[in-house]
Amino acid sequence: MQGEWVRKPTSEASVVFVHGILSSGDACWKHESGAYWPQLLKDEKALDGFGIYVYTYQTNILSGSYSLDDVVDDLKERIKLDNLVESKKLIFVCHSMGGIVVRKFLVERHIDLIEQEIVVGLFLVASPSLGSDYAVWLSQLANLVGHTQATALRFDQDNTWLRSLDKQFINLKESKSAKFKLKVEGKELIEDKFVTAKTKTGWRKLWTNLLLLCWGKQLVEPFSGARYFGEPYKVPGSDHWSIAKPENRDAIQHRLLCNFILDVVMRPPDQKPLQVHKPENKLKPGTGIFCDILKDGSQGPAMVMIRAGIFRMGDRQLYGSEDGNENEQPCHSVRISKPFAIGRYEVTFEEYDRFVSAMRCRLPNDEGWGRGRQPVINVSWDDAVTFAKWLSSETGKPYHLPSEAEWEYAARSGGKDEIWAGTSRVRELSDYAWYDANSGGQTWPVGSKKPNGLGLYDMSGNVWEWVQDHWHDNYDGAPLDGSAWEDEVDNHGQRVVRGGSFLYSPRLLCSSSRNGYFPNDRSEIIGFRVARDLD
Repeated sequence: MQGEWVRKPTSEASVVFVHGILSSGDACWKHESGAYWPQLLKDEKALDGFGIYVYTYQTNILSGSYSLDDVVDDLKERIKLDNLVESKKLIFVCHSMGGIVVRKFLVERHIDLIEQEIVVGLFLVASPSLGSDYAVWLSQLANLVGHTQATALRFDQDNTWLRSLDKQFINLKESKSAKFKLKVEGKELIEDKFVTAKTKTGWRKLWTNLLLLCWGKQLVEPFSGARYFGEPYKVPGSDHWSIAKPENRDAIQHRLLCNFILDVVMRPPDQKPLQVHKPENKLKPGTGIFCDILKDGSQGPAMVMIRAGIFRMGDRQLYGSEDGNENEQPCHSVRISKPFAIGRYEVTFEEYDRFVSAMRCRLPNDEGWGRGRQPVINVSWDDAVTFAKWLSSETGKPYHLPSEAEWEYAARSGGKDEIWAGTSRVRELSDYAWYDANSGGQTWPVGSKKPNGLGLYDMSGNVWEWVQDHWHDNYDGAPLDGSAWEDEVDNHGQRVVRGGSFLYSPRLLCSSSRNGYFPNDRSEIIGFRVARDLD
C-alpha cells in the first residue's frame, strides 16, 4: 500500500486517483499502449500547478481479511501524512470499488472537510454505488480464499453495509443544513459493454474467459453506476477495465475528466445564477441568458453565459484532407479559466444602427438585403471594436470582441467534438447554418436556424465574425489560457475571422475554420458578435 505524488501541487487543487478491486495504482490506469492516465493529466498544460496523487491499497486475491474499512482507515492516514488536506479542492477519480472507498471516507470525515471548507469533486468511473450482480457471484469464490472485500460489493438486500453507505452519502450530499452538507460535485461514467475478449495474458486472460462463459451484461450496470449525479455518460466501446485506461489525451473519458476538474476548481464558492435584466422573450432568471440595459433604458444584445472549461482547439477531425488544415494546427489544450458571456446572435443592423445614431459614425451598406434582424455587414475590425467600447460605456460592463479560443470553445458547445456548431453530420448542416448550398447568395435574419448546444445561433455560416486576435499562420506559440493572441507591437496586420459565411462550402464553416483580413477591411461576408467579462 502506498500513496505516490505524480506531481505535487503549487495551487489549491489536487487530483487523487483511487483504483478498484483486484487492481493497483499502476495497472488500473495504464493502457496497453503504455499511456498512463495520471501522466496524461500531468501533460495537460491547462492543468499546470494541480497536484496529482495515486493511491494504491491492498486488494489482490490474497488480501484475506483486509476489509474496505481497513482501506478507508489507510486512506485517511495517507491524506493527512501527505498533506492532501492542504488542498482546498480535492478531486477524486475512482474506478470500480475505489468509488465506494472514497464515499466511505467522505461520510466518515465530512465534519473535518466541511470545517476546512474543502470542496470535493467525485469522478466515478464504472463504480457500483449499489453493488453488482457480478460481485454476488465473485463473493462466493472470494469466500473460498477468505477475501472479504468482494462481499461488500454484492447487490442484494442483505448487503446492509453498502446500503447504509448509500443512504448516508445521499443525506450528506443533499442535506438542507449548511452545517452538515458537504460541497461535492460529481460526474459518473458507465461502461458500454460486457467485458471484451481482448485481454492480457496469464490469470487475467483466464479470468476474462471465465467471465465470458458465465456473464452477459455490464459488470456494473447503469442503475448502479449512474446514481448520484446528473448527466452520466456511457463511454462508447468500453468495458469495466478499459473505461479506466484512456489511450491518449483525445480519449473522451480523459477530456471529460479535464473539463470536470476545471469546472470544480474554477467555479466560485456558492455561485449564484446570473441575474437577468429584462431578458428577451421573458426569459427567467437563472437561464444563463441576459440583456444589459443601455442608458436610454433599451436592451443591449442578448448574451449567453459560458462556463469555464478545457478543450482541444484546432482541426481535430482533419475534415476535408488527410492531414487537416495547417493553419488550424497543431491541436492544443486550452483552459478557459473563468466564465464569460458571448452574444447569442451576431450583432444585427438594428443594434448597430442604434450605435451609428448615437455616435454619428459611418452607416454600413446592407447590400439591399434589409436591415432590422439581418446581421450587420460591411463593418471593419476597427468598427467592431468601437461598437464594443460604446456598449461598455452605455452599460458600465466590460464588452469586447471574443478571443479566438473563446469563440471556438463557444462554437463547439463548450468544447465538444463538433465539426460544425451544433452537429457533426453534414446532412444536418442545413438545419444549423446558412452556406453556399442554401443561402441563395445573401445573409439571412439571425436566429433563423437551430442553435448549437449552448443556445448560440449562426456560429457556423451566415457571416464571418471578427475576433480579437491577430492572424498567425498556425497555433505554434498560441496562448493556452483562452486569451487573445495579439502581437506586442500592433503593425495593423491581419485580424482573425471565424465561422464561415453564406458564400462558403461546409469545409470553411467548421468550428475550427479561420481566416484573416486587415482591420480596416469591410465586406458583405463579414460581421461580428460581442463578448463580455462577467462580474
